[in-house]
Amino acid sequence: MRYQKLDALRWVAIIGMILFHFNYILENVFGEMIFHFSDTFWFLLGRTVAIIFILVSGISFLLSAQKKGTPELIRVAIKRFMFLAAIALAITVVTYGFFYEQRISFGIIHFFALASLAVLLFVRFGGWNIPLGMVMLVVWYYFRYFSPDTYLFIPLGLYPRGYYSADYYPLIPWFGYYIIGYGTAYWLKKRGFFDDIFSGSFIGGAALAFMGKHSLLLYSIHVPIMYGILSIFYWP
Repeated sequence: MRYQKLDALRWVAIIGMILFHFNYILENVFGEMIFHFSDTFWFLLGRTVAIIFILVSGISFLLSAQKKGTPELIRVAIKRFMFLAAIALAITVVTYGFFYEQRISFGIIHFFALASLAVLLFVRFGGWNIPLGMVMLVVWYYFRYFSPDTYLFIPLGLYPRGYYSADYYPLIPWFGYYIIGYGTAYWLKKRGFFDDIFSGSFIGGAALAFMGKHSLLLYSIHVPIMYGILSIFYWP
C-alpha cells in the first residue's frame, strides 16, 4: 500500500531541492542570477526540504521494515547501501574531476548510503528513536566546534580546518532527523493513528505514488541532468 500523502510530501521536498540546486548551479557554476532572493531564503529552503525528505525517508523505512524479517531487512539494506554508495562515489569523482570548486565529498546521497545501514542498529529502539534523534541534534551544537586533524570523522560531522564540500550532510545531525521520522512512524503505528493521518487518496495521487517509488533515484540524477541542460545555454 502506498501512502499518497507521504509521496506528496516527498515530492514537495524534491521539487524544492531541484529549485535550490537549479539556482545554486546557475549562480556558482555559470555566474548567472535569475531568482533575486536573499541568501537566507535559499539557505532555509535547502535545509527545510532536506529535513522533510529525510523525515519522510525515516517514516518510509518503518513501513518497509514491518514487512520484512531481520535477514531480509539486512539483505535489502546492504543492497541499498551498495547502490547508493556507487552513485555517491560517481558524484564525488565527477565533481572533483570537473567541478573542483563545487566538489562534493559527503553529500546527501553519501548520507543516505550510510543511513541505510546505520538505521539497522536503531530498529530495536522503536519510539525511543524520537528522543535519541533529538539528542543527536543537540550533540551537533557541540560537534561543530571541534576540528580534528583527520578526515576519518567527516561522515560523523567532524572535519579538519579547510575542509570543503559543496553539499555536506554528515550523520550528525542529519541521522537524527531520520530516526525521528522512524520513531514517530513507530509511535503512530502502535497507537493506531498512522493510517488516520497518512491514508487516503487525492487527484494526482497515483502519479505521485509512482514517482515516489523512484524518488531517491530521481533525486540522484537531477543535478547532472541540470548541468547538462544549462551547459548548452551558458557554456560556449
